[in-house]
Amino acid sequence: MAWSKLAWRHRWLANGPNSRLKHENRVSASIGKRSAAVQIVLNPRAGRGRAVALIEPLLAGLKTRGYRPSVLVTKNGTDARRWAKDCHRPPEYLICLGGDDTLDDLAEVAIRHQIPIISTPVGYGNVCPQAFGHRADVPAILDMLEAGRRTEIDVGLWQGGSGETRFFLAVTIYGFIETIKAMGEAEIDRAGEVRRMIGYLLATARWLSLGQALPSVAIEVDGATISEGTTLAIVANLPVFPGKLVFTRDADPRDGLLDICVVSGDTKCALLAALCGLLLGAPSRDRRILHRKGRVVRIRPPAAVAHPLALDGGLETLTVLPRALPVLVPPTDAR
Repeated sequence: MAWSKLAWRHRWLANGPNSRLKHENRVSASIGKRSAAVQIVLNPRAGRGRAVALIEPLLAGLKTRGYRPSVLVTKNGTDARRWAKDCHRPPEYLICLGGDDTLDDLAEVAIRHQIPIISTPVGYGNVCPQAFGHRADVPAILDMLEAGRRTEIDVGLWQGGSGETRFFLAVTIYGFIETIKAMGEAEIDRAGEVRRMIGYLLATARWLSLGQALPSVAIEVDGATISEGTTLAIVANLPVFPGKLVFTRDADPRDGLLDICVVSGDTKCALLAALCGLLLGAPSRDRRILHRKGRVVRIRPPAAVAHPLALDGGLETLTVLPRALPVLVPPTDAR
C-alpha cells in the first residue's frame, strides 16, 4: 500500500505522535440509528467455523431491526485489507467476524472514515474483543448497536525499513515467540485451540533441542536504547495475552502510549526461566524483564550480535496514533 496515496497518514506523522487527526468536518455515525448501513467482514476460517455460525442469525436480526447489512467473506489474508484500502462508500457501522489479524486489516478504513467497529471473540487470541467487552453472541451484537457507546482508542502504526506500513490494534512481537511460531506454523495456524497449544509446545521442544541461536534485536523507546540484544520484545496497545501469559498487564488503549515488555536471557534455559517467572507473577531478577511505555519504538539489529532476528530493511518503527479508532463498547466501559 503506497504511503503517498493516503494523505491522512502523512498528517499523522507530520504532526507528530502526540497529535490527533481532527474530524470536526466529518459526520459521526449515530449510535442506534435504524436504517443504517452495516458492513460485516467474515473470516470463515476464524474459530474453526464459529464465525460462520453467527452470520445467518446476525443478518436476520439486523434486518428485523431495520439495518441494511452487507457481507464480505474473505478468501485469504489480503481480502479484508484490499477492501479497507478501496472502500469509498463507507458503512455507518463495521462488524468484524474474525480474529485480531482481520481486525488489524480493517483498521485503515475505520480510521479513515471514522466508522465505529464491533469485533467478536471468534478467533484464537481474541485480545481486542476481550479488551472492548465484545461477545460472540448475536443479541449482544445487536444490543451494542442499539445502546453501546462510542469511544476512540489508540492504534499502533508499524513502518518497515522499506517504507511499507500496517496497523496493529493489539500487539507486535519480535524474537522467541515468533521464532517458535514460524517453526510450527502449519500445525499452529490451522489447528483448534488445544492442537494449537500442542503445536507450540512441540515447536518449543524442537527449538530447544536443535541448538539454534537465540534471536536477538535491539530496541529503542522514544530515542533511548533500552536493550542492545533482547531475545523477546512485545510492543502492545492492550493487555496481552489476557488469561494466559500477560506481558503488558498495565496497557491502556486510551493513554496515548505503547507498552513495551522486553525479556532477555543469555541462554534458552534462562529465557524460559524468565518467562516462567512472568507466568507465575514472580518479581523479575537481573533485569531480565523490563517494562516501558513510549510513543515511538524502534527495532533494529543489535550492534554486535552474530545472529540477529532478520528485519526487513534493517529498521522497523512503531508509532502510536492516539485515539484514532472508533469502537462501540458497553455503556459502562466508555471513558
